[in-house]
Amino acid sequence: MRRQLAFGLALDVIILSLLLYTTGNPDLQLTMLYMVVVAASFMLLHGSQALVITLLAIILVIYQQFFYAIANSMSLANLGDALLMSASFLAVGGLSWSISQRLVQLEKVAANHAKEVERLNVINQEVITQMVNGVIVIDKQHIVLANLAAHQLLSLSLVTPTTAQNTFEDVKETQNKALLSNFEQQLNKQHSQLFNACLSVASGQSRAFTYDVPAVANASIFGKLRVQIIPLKDGSKLVILEDLRREQASAQQLKLASLGQLTASIAHEIRNPLAAISQASQLLIEDVAEQMEDDSALTSESNAAMNGNHELYEMIFSQTKRVNRIIEDILKLSRQQTATQQVLELAEWMPSFLENYFQGHDIFLRIKTKPIISFDTHQLEQILINLINNGLRYSSYAHPHAYVEIDIYCADNDVIIDILDNGNGVSSGNLELLFDPFFYNR
Repeated sequence: MRRQLAFGLALDVIILSLLLYTTGNPDLQLTMLYMVVVAASFMLLHGSQALVITLLAIILVIYQQFFYAIANSMSLANLGDALLMSASFLAVGGLSWSISQRLVQLEKVAANHAKEVERLNVINQEVITQMVNGVIVIDKQHIVLANLAAHQLLSLSLVTPTTAQNTFEDVKETQNKALLSNFEQQLNKQHSQLFNACLSVASGQSRAFTYDVPAVANASIFGKLRVQIIPLKDGSKLVILEDLRREQASAQQLKLASLGQLTASIAHEIRNPLAAISQASQLLIEDVAEQMEDDSALTSESNAAMNGNHELYEMIFSQTKRVNRIIEDILKLSRQQTATQQVLELAEWMPSFLENYFQGHDIFLRIKTKPIISFDTHQLEQILINLINNGLRYSSYAHPHAYVEIDIYCADNDVIIDILDNGNGVSSGNLELLFDPFFYNR
């Protein structure tokens, strides 16, 4: 491109020179056109190429003036004008080169700024995408942004449309528009109360309220969301969705941590007298056994009394072991051991688990999908053993034949393991107390 442009500008200089020769006399207007070619060469070409074209223009102009001076009987009156015009060529070339260099620098700065803005935009998009809180932006009654967390918290499907465009940018832009349009339609259909509340907020006024997520077909867990509607300067509205279950889980963890420390200190204090009671009961059991073996002259009444004492000492010893097991469980809970996560294929791991721990019980397993999870196997075993034992226990209270059903399936981005039994269930008043420490449903 630069070679072609240099050739074209050199050809312009030659054509202007031929025009000057054909006019017969020096023409100032045609001579001024050289300056346009010189300025263009310094702006569009490399410095060496522009200098060659400028020198070519100077040589042709001086030669033309010198030629006319010879033709007019050695009259050199216009030769000084030619030299002055040549100097002006150099001045215009230098000024054009300086301006072009500044424009190049400004272009580089603008390109760097554009790259920086694009990089920040990509970072902002990634941050918004990875946020655990849902983010929705509404502009002129339409949704212009909705992250993945908003889809998950509202249990709305994320449908990627098919497009017929060829370029990547066209496909990306069309998919974004179609995704937002699909999200807006689902939001208006399944969460019309929330959508209308966002639209009804006046500009310049913020609002915060709690929204109960309605039960929809594809939702696995229902709860409450804290909704904050913040108006922006351009007239749009920023809607932030926060899952209140996360706050409740954090509060529950703090409660369990403080309770664990308290129970651990109490358990340590109980173990000392409990160990003394257990040791004393063992000594009494051994003492009674020795008396029963050595003293053969005991009456039947004395022998019956010793047998009764032996049974009481055995009962005391067995109960101390039971209390010690309870204390061990409490201490394990308070230690909060770090989880060792492993990759598990539930479809293969669950049957072997049931065979190891619940062989002979009526456990019906239904695997609808084959998810792969990362979980601590020991903790997962403890959770499932407790839930299945509870299911078998309370199912036997309501029906003579106790059984438990296990369903494994996926909903949105969650893997769900349902433990189902045919017991009476938990009363509605106790549902909120299920995760309180040491709560017992009577």
